[in-house]
Amino acid sequence: MKKTLMLLFGLLVSAAVAAPSAYVPPPHNFRRVPVIAPSAVTVNVAGQKLRPAAFTERRSLNGSWKISGLVNAAGPFAADDDLTSGYERPDFDDSGWDDIAVPLDWFRHYRQAYKRDQPYVKGWYRRQLELSAEDLADRRVILHFERIGYEALIFVNGRQVGQHKGDFTEYEVDVTEALRPGTNSLALRVLTDFGPAFGRREPVTHAYGSQWSMSNIRGGIWGNVTLRLEPLLRIEKLLIDPLPRCPGHEQERHELRASYVVQNYSGVTTDIRLVGVVSSAMQADANVANPAQLSQRIADWNAAAYKTLAEQPNAHSGQLHMVLDDTPPVQLWHVDRPYLYFFTLLVLDGNDRVLAARSERFGFRRFEVREGKFYLNGEEIYLFGENIPSPSYGGFPESAEELEARLTESIQNERNNGYVIIRNSHMPIVPIALTIADELGMMIFNEWAWCFTVAIDEEPFGEQNLREIRQFVVDSYNYPSVCMWSMGNEVRHAARPDVWRQLNAQVALVRELDGQRRPISNFSGAAGWGSYGRDPLDTDVLDLHTYVALASPWTLRDRQSEAIYQGLLEIYGEQERLSRPLVAWENIGFSWGWKTDKTFRVGNAEDYLKYAKAETKWAQPNGIGFTGAIGLSEALLPGMSPAMPMNLYGRRILELYRMDRRYTGFAPWFNIDTLECAPLWNQPVLPTLHSERNFPPRHLYAGESSDWLCEVVNSSNQVYSELVLTGELVGPTDDDRRPVGTWPVPALPAQANSVNPARLELPMAPAGSYQLRLTLRDSAGQRIGQNYYDITLQQRAELTQPITARRPVAVLDNGVATNVNALCARLDAFGISYRLATDP
Repeated sequence: MKKTLMLLFGLLVSAAVAAPSAYVPPPHNFRRVPVIAPSAVTVNVAGQKLRPAAFTERRSLNGSWKISGLVNAAGPFAADDDLTSGYERPDFDDSGWDDIAVPLDWFRHYRQAYKRDQPYVKGWYRRQLELSAEDLADRRVILHFERIGYEALIFVNGRQVGQHKGDFTEYEVDVTEALRPGTNSLALRVLTDFGPAFGRREPVTHAYGSQWSMSNIRGGIWGNVTLRLEPLLRIEKLLIDPLPRCPGHEQERHELRASYVVQNYSGVTTDIRLVGVVSSAMQADANVANPAQLSQRIADWNAAAYKTLAEQPNAHSGQLHMVLDDTPPVQLWHVDRPYLYFFTLLVLDGNDRVLAARSERFGFRRFEVREGKFYLNGEEIYLFGENIPSPSYGGFPESAEELEARLTESIQNERNNGYVIIRNSHMPIVPIALTIADELGMMIFNEWAWCFTVAIDEEPFGEQNLREIRQFVVDSYNYPSVCMWSMGNEVRHAARPDVWRQLNAQVALVRELDGQRRPISNFSGAAGWGSYGRDPLDTDVLDLHTYVALASPWTLRDRQSEAIYQGLLEIYGEQERLSRPLVAWENIGFSWGWKTDKTFRVGNAEDYLKYAKAETKWAQPNGIGFTGAIGLSEALLPGMSPAMPMNLYGRRILELYRMDRRYTGFAPWFNIDTLECAPLWNQPVLPTLHSERNFPPRHLYAGESSDWLCEVVNSSNQVYSELVLTGELVGPTDDDRRPVGTWPVPALPAQANSVNPARLELPMAPAGSYQLRLTLRDSAGQRIGQNYYDITLQQRAELTQPITARRPVAVLDNGVATNVNALCARLDAFGISYRLATDP
């Protein structure tokens, strides 16, 4: 990358001085709402009070397993590799094998297996299961794997009982027929590879998720493993579609649909009925049931007469529809009030004996797109978003409680920062994250695992990818926090018709599967037509990645945004305004490539020159790559933090997105959940002060007046009137305050901006750094919003005063004569002596 550093200089060394504190609103105080556990759900039906959880006994298979060790290879393993080894046999002696914890990404145990030149990896797991004759009597035994990376053959007592493919999807298999009373052996052969970013040369046949580093690739059993004992008649699947009554929909009462699959292994032909019950999941209203009760009779249940979509015998699938009473009133799930329910489905015979029961937690929530905007429960909502790094969770050597605590802290912090939605970037996140989001009122932009990769083998890729997506949708279906789908990240489809077809095939499948009709983004970043392609995509949302202040100066945001918007109008054949919502989902950055150099010396020209000559590229800025936004010392010195530029440019850039009503949401890429200024840019009502070109106040003259625009951005559904915005000059401490203006805001409609002229009257004050604080209040004096700008004040007379440099100054002659001459002329005007330095 061409170096643009022009001036090498020593920073002035000055004593630390007091400075005003950041003028930001306090964080919110959201906490996970108290709920009852699924095992504590009780329902009353046909005169019986029962616990649905009692119909299923769950046993954890987490803990110590045996593992063969890992074998690397330069090419793919054969489908029948190791199948004559006897590893799956019950009598195989595995005493010489290693012990490994489950769940755990096996590469955390065998780090030597990270090999680019041998990216294909295999390994075997074994353990024993103890089951009594009573356990197996009139029961079905189900093995459930939360995550296996990537391909597994499952054996019970030497018999293959299942096969799984999918790094990020759950898998379960009925193993009843292979079991016997006493000791049983369980064995898995697992194959994986590091993907195209880390050694795989063949076109890919499935999605790999994040590929920023080899450690993003998981291997082995890295999710929880559970054994379930269920009745012969079991409810295999239960998916809930809440249909709340809300503006924009013509329905008089709250409703829901429940789709189910019931397996009948009893061989019994009987007249049965299905009963549905809705009850509260909140501790305060525990098990309070809605008076409406769904009941559907199915006459003459003949086990052989039904076929499931999965083409398994002895199954019945169908859909139930339920209309709820409003006594007690149905509570909607909302970001500010995350109310949760259980739906319990029960199977009763002709004598009202309950044969099976299953409960699923859900929330009455409707999230949709209308006329280019997002709506939650019929009310427009602006998406204050962030990204949560899915690769940071799951597969690490930690307990389930430690994982849940880490996720709770992160998601809770972001919710308290004012964010209302997070995207699980680059791949599906572990299920407990969705449970936590449900209870915190945090919406999830649920992302599938197709990221970056374009070298696909289309036919097998399409077949396998869609199979995994089908399970991905089922896995996350009932979580009310899952409000929107992203089918991948940054997939370049330009001149790749195979990629374009498969991207659209993903969307078509999710439309078919999702009865809730949640909005779908073709992939995160798809609105960036300059990077990924101009062919129109099947998408409900236009999602833009543009790293303002990293890829280009922040001052160009408005110009670049206009060019992108005009291109989108052309691509999608629209005029003036897009009919799909546009969100800026990744921007600003500074969260990767941070480097510390303990040897860097502030003011040493040789150190600056060393970095000016150093290589820098996207994702590896090497200090010098940040100098378009912050000083080199701020990017290198120990104790410095990316939080500094994040807070600074977050305020500048996200303010610009807020003012631009063509955008319906934003999400920086920060990955720091304790940023001081996040509650400021996420305020529902944000007052701003800017020039006609949208630049904020920065360098001003003491004792002078200047004209600005006061723009108040209302991203809420509240209508305001008779507001007053006041300005104060604050500094050098919080106690030093001077009024600079009072400006009326007569009307502020919901989800709209109000722009009014504002004259800034600056007092005479010593030269230095200050804050310009804005406070917006209503007629009762209540604070509605606030903002601040870091400014410097100077005396106009100082423009003609010569400058005495404290340290030697050098100008780097980089061969661009126009720039070098302009800089030298400016130094000459200020009487600054300098020398020209050439790059050897």
